[in-house]
Amino acid sequence: MNHRDFTPHRGALTALLALLLAFTLAMPLSASEEGNDAIKATKAAEWVAENYEERSDGFGGFYADSILAMRTAPGFEDDIAAAARKLIEATDYYGDETAVNPAALAKTVFVLDTVGIDVTKVHGRDLLAELAAQVKQSGPQEGQLGDTPDIYGQVFAIRVLYAHDQDVDAMGEWLAGRQCNNGGYSFNGLCPGANNFFGVDADTTSMTLAPLRTTFQDDTADRALEYVLGQQNPDGSFSAYDTPNTNTSGLAATALREEPTSHDTEADAALEWILDLQFGPDSDAGFHGGLPFSEGDPEPDLLATNQGVLAVTTLTELSNPITERFTDVDDDNIFVEDITWLHHVGVTLGCNPPDNTQFCPADSVTRGQMAAFLVRALDLTETSGREFTDVGDDNVFATDIDKLATAGITLGCNPPDNTRYCPADSVTRGQMAAFLVRALDLTETSGREFTDVGDDNVFATDIDKLATAGITLGCNPPDNTRYCPDGDVTRAQMAAFLHRSFDIR
Repeated sequence: MNHRDFTPHRGALTALLALLLAFTLAMPLSASEEGNDAIKATKAAEWVAENYEERSDGFGGFYADSILAMRTAPGFEDDIAAAARKLIEATDYYGDETAVNPAALAKTVFVLDTVGIDVTKVHGRDLLAELAAQVKQSGPQEGQLGDTPDIYGQVFAIRVLYAHDQDVDAMGEWLAGRQCNNGGYSFNGLCPGANNFFGVDADTTSMTLAPLRTTFQDDTADRALEYVLGQQNPDGSFSAYDTPNTNTSGLAATALREEPTSHDTEADAALEWILDLQFGPDSDAGFHGGLPFSEGDPEPDLLATNQGVLAVTTLTELSNPITERFTDVDDDNIFVEDITWLHHVGVTLGCNPPDNTQFCPADSVTRGQMAAFLVRALDLTETSGREFTDVGDDNVFATDIDKLATAGITLGCNPPDNTRYCPADSVTRGQMAAFLVRALDLTETSGREFTDVGDDNVFATDIDKLATAGITLGCNPPDNTRYCPDGDVTRAQMAAFLHRSFDIR
């Protein structure tokens, strides 16, 4: 039987959260400095990378979950490789040649396969064959993974075996047969009236959606979808056992993004709720970026962060190679990580629309382009019809400039009249210092001096604050005795400025 290819429906990741930049005479604006949703989710993945080893306590399941979480953003390849090695060594979790834990093996094989490891050659073992051998081939349990029903194990097994062109029809039929009357699933596949039934939940039910559709169990999937949607609260969160929580909300959101009909609105609402709980830069040391299990919890939780951050993507997409490089940005470009980050978080699309295969890293950033960068970072939507005499309706940045002015981020470029915006003018490094200082509300100075920044330079204090915060080192490495305040900011340098700005938050 030919199975359908499951094409994920990816929702927009940006939402109203804040990077605030202001032009030279604009008034400082008070708002969140954490960035858009993609930026915040990347911070959550960074928290996982920094904390998974200590908080996993050697448990292979946490290594597996952490790998998926770090896979949601570029830049964590080394961390993922290290976690994968730990997962492979965790045979006390998924089993050795003498005995395996079928459900844990299914998750392990799925995760290793997702990050490109050959699961047929793992320390001399063919883990894929071992997994396939755990599926019952006949009798009343035909299609069941292992001797004990486990819905999560069944789900991961269907996904990875299907990806390797193995027949999963019976597995899908078995999964459909475990649905309870209300459309939901329990983690151990039991329903009301059975011994050891603990209740159906949205976490487990969400995970069944894609495997059910892959195996053409659409009626069952539709009932499961109805159950999941019924667990969403007005604030966007999803509940399990009457408790709104990050884990359930993350798993529900990632599953909804895979549905053939769009449910991005519900998924985005869940993501907003999750990220509203994120520990910010003012939280206790080591907490920034982490997610709690539920509102009011005093510290981040590893499993909650691992599962919550999945809300930005789908499990199918995690299996796809990260190809966010531009053709004019080589791997040896010193700004390659910054540019990749900028693209991933949706602040830049490219410089040669509609193809957008190039970034033009050496080009100067204009004030018009700056408006577009900021509108995307802020997800600014409000307009007021603010007009500048040098910005016509046919200017490609006209709407972005209007939004920027409406938000109070710019007044204009010719004080005190401020009737012009100067969209084609390049942004200088001195101006950039002022923008970021106001945006991030930087206040600390250290008396850092650059030989080309005199006390009478209008941007001297801003440059000191920027250097004190670690956002800039200078412009003439390795000495970095100069700042080059009058130099134009290139697109590559802009990527670095913005990336460092969010790294310190």
